[in-house]
Amino acid sequence: MLFKKLLIIGQGSIGLKHKQIAKKLFKKSQIKTLSTNPNRKNVNDFNHIKEAIKFDPDIAVIANPAPFHVDTAISLASNGTHLIIEKPISTSFKNAQMLEKISRNKDIEILVGYNLKNSKSLNFFKNLIDQDYIGKIFSVHVEVGQHLKSWRPNKNYKKTVSANKKLGGGVLLELSHEIDYIRWIFGEIKSVSALVQKSSDLEIDVEDSAKLIFKFVTNKISASLNMDFFRQNTSRSCEVIGKKGTLFWNGITNTVHHFDLKEQKWSKIFSSKRKEDTYLEEWKHFIECIKSKNTIDPLTSVSDAYKTLRVIEAAKRSSKAKKEIKILLK
Repeated sequence: MLFKKLLIIGQGSIGLKHKQIAKKLFKKSQIKTLSTNPNRKNVNDFNHIKEAIKFDPDIAVIANPAPFHVDTAISLASNGTHLIIEKPISTSFKNAQMLEKISRNKDIEILVGYNLKNSKSLNFFKNLIDQDYIGKIFSVHVEVGQHLKSWRPNKNYKKTVSANKKLGGGVLLELSHEIDYIRWIFGEIKSVSALVQKSSDLEIDVEDSAKLIFKFVTNKISASLNMDFFRQNTSRSCEVIGKKGTLFWNGITNTVHHFDLKEQKWSKIFSSKRKEDTYLEEWKHFIECIKSKNTIDPLTSVSDAYKTLRVIEAAKRSSKAKKEIKILLK
């Protein structure tokens, strides 16, 4: 199957990352870019979605700000273009059903870019949980954070997507990878209790921290998630305490450690031999989904991504109402 024309929408760091991968995978294909950012008019092939649709791409990556994801996706999906939509899928539920309907009618694949699911270390960690490696689980604790000023050091943090509400910023949307993989590993979340706030002196108009507690549909465990934009050390981890020991995934070093209950010590049981390129693996998975003709499901579908968005919306309501909020799963 040939993919002669590819389109990259958005020329921020993630858009450029996708463009590099597309050039690597499709050396003989035409790869065009689209951005409506007025500062990038001289470096893009297209400045309007109508121009890009005339290009008739086989695959498009949507990496513009989240509030514009779905409208952009609907335009391209209606044209029969396979889509990778960067996370989060949106900032609202507007036109969610329309996008799913179009994808079915046009028989196209849509993958939402929660690329952590392509991490070998996280998959190893998940497989141990699935295999009951540490027995009955008692608790789950997840951490994620990085200081916003160090996140994109070559940019004024106040002008980034992360810092601006109108662009879909804030820790809940920007760091929603954690909510996605918590659902992936431990099952659907039935309720959330949350404290969402701006705690630091960062000059932003969105929340910079969130503390969440989840309850699940199919098991009795609870999980806590701390996320922020102000910690000095970059952190991404998941610790699971079980009856027979503890597992610890470090998403920065891509390692998995196990605390043996009998020997009372930690040991490293997985380490990636080289730095993981989860975006490249995401592309390979997406291409296989297209080639399989509906026999391989995308790791994160449109409907799956909207379930993560429902958790985020429930967390915001919980913090405002100061009570536990049940999550509508359909």
